[in-house]
Amino acid sequence: MKNPLLICMSGLILTGCYSIHTMNYAGQQQDWPTATGSFVDTHQPVPIYYGFPPKPYIYLEQIQVTAKDALADVLNVAATEAKAKHADALLVLSSGDRPIGVSSFGSSFSSANVTAQGNAQNWGNGYATAQGSAQGYGSSFGSSSSRIQYGGLLTAIAIQWKTNTAAK
Repeated sequence: MKNPLLICMSGLILTGCYSIHTMNYAGQQQDWPTATGSFVDTHQPVPIYYGFPPKPYIYLEQIQVTAKDALADVLNVAATEAKAKHADALLVLSSGDRPIGVSSFGSSFSSANVTAQGNAQNWGNGYATAQGSAQGYGSSFGSSSSRIQYGGLLTAIAIQWKTNTAAK
């Protein structure tokens, strides 16, 4: 019999903590904007530009990575996806965290204590007396807390450098 815990853990590793949504660019390519300087992350599978790149390019597709954890490396996931689609670089449109849910915890405690005593006496001839007393107290307290959970979100364009075919 296979170990259910091993199967469950394997499923978590294979599905990951993020989802990727891609949309191919459909339309005429243009002379997209360029800049003489931009911030660029060169520590990923493809360079990631946070502004317009310095040379002409074409759009390949839009890549959106949604992570279930704010600490997930959405940049690396998007850059790896872009490289798999033969992109030369990634142009970031937006990035950041987004709320994905709320986790809550609550607890309570209650206690009670009741003491009762009584006394009855039968005098005969149909006469009887009874007396009794009861004393009680109770207490209860509780607490709860909630925390917003955040996940990462990145939207970028996978680009490919234009090649100069006129210089032959």
